Amino acid sequence: MNLSICLSGELPPRCAEAMNVLSTDLEIVLSESGINLCGVHGHKLEISYSKHTNCIIIIWEKPVQFYRALSLLRQHWAEDAFCIEETPCFETTGMMFDVSRNAVLQPDTLRFFLRKMAMMGLNLGMMYTEDTYEVDVDLPGFKKDELSVELKDGYLTISAAKGLDKDEQDKKGKYIRQERYAGACSRSFYVGDVKPEEVSAKYE
Repeated sequence: MNLSICLSGELPPRCAEAMNVLSTDLEIVLSESGINLCGVHGHKLEISYSKHTNCIIIIWEKPVQFYRALSLLRQHWAEDAFCIEETPCFETTGMMFDVSRNAVLQPDTLRFFLRKMAMMGLNLGMMYTEDTYEVDVDLPGFKKDELSVELKDGYLTISAAKGLDKDEQDKKGKYIRQERYAGACSRSFYVGDVKPEEVSAKYE
């Protein structure tokens, strides 16, 4: 039986589009008359629900954590109330797919695995294409000039860093909230004997 929810609050980009893709696997459908699900952009992954308030709250830092939380929601839905918090062990975790000419992986199968990755909280996809490796890294919230790629001693390192100042004032001009945030992350991959001119990157 599908769970009917109504989305509100702070949600990942293109959330409704992603939900349409994942709805079958999650057994969740969007409806204005559904249970209120409120998203909160924070610095952790937490999902809570109580039948008394009939409201679901998801705190997420990265978009993939939001969809991971939806997977946890289905697993615990029979309970009257719950609160689950997860702390990722790594900044990025994912899978490698063989999409070379001799691979048996079909496009529909690849899309199936990508949906499952989102539900498991995986945010990195690597593809082997004959004599190259392609790495697709999810770095939401970072601009192109905040990213860097370095090749050193056979390791390819992708880094991202940013600072954020956010002030909120009331109608009288008084500060009611001030936030200062600085964050950085990086991930290295061993690529062996590769020359710098053989490395290319694009930002989408």
